[in-house]
Amino acid sequence: MNENTPEPNKKESGLAYFILGLLAFAGLGLEALLAFFIEPVLYRSPMAQWGLRQYICHWVLTCLIWGIVVVALACQSRNRYGFNLLPRSSEKAHISLLQWLGIVGCVIFTAVISFLSWDGFKIAIEFERLGYLQFLFQYMYYLFEAALFSLVIVFTQKAGELWFKAANVPWGSVVVALTWGLAHALSKGTLLIGILAALGGFLYGIVYVLTGKNLKIAFPIIFIMFVI
Repeated sequence: MNENTPEPNKKESGLAYFILGLLAFAGLGLEALLAFFIEPVLYRSPMAQWGLRQYICHWVLTCLIWGIVVVALACQSRNRYGFNLLPRSSEKAHISLLQWLGIVGCVIFTAVISFLSWDGFKIAIEFERLGYLQFLFQYMYYLFEAALFSLVIVFTQKAGELWFKAANVPWGSVVVALTWGLAHALSKGTLLIGILAALGGFLYGIVYVLTGKNLKIAFPIIFIMFVI
């Protein structure tokens, strides 16, 4: 039996995976609960007045919460539906040259948009602005953030495939583009940032499909696209 095939006594459905995807997206929102309701009480100051120590504590706590959500959703999908997020080590990915070209194209396009948006290389700018210690914790935070929105892609992609019986359509791209874009537009207060976030989310989903839905390959690429 294939590792991602549910056991006979377990029933999978498009709705079940879509709910898992929405739970992954809701997990991202737990940061707001932490930052605006819990930590201001702990630190006795609003987020705008935090110093380096408070920001580092915030990133560590957020990563801890997001890590718990990732593990919980991964266990739920495996134990209840027989769906493993990571393929077995014995399973080899078969990615054609055309698929790799598409992946490289997505990475380059994302890098160009990022460079134009930041008026330079994002990583270099953030390293110069934050310093090595804050930069390290910031990018640890990015790693867990990327893990959660990757789960949104994986689960909603599976939902779309079950609903519409089309495995090569990037259903996860559509959902992430809408949710990721809307969240950024509302949190940042500008439509342009929302549109760019939606475009980035759409490309992340494309990469997931182009890698044969192999998260071992897709996630490092998605993370690189997210931080460049």
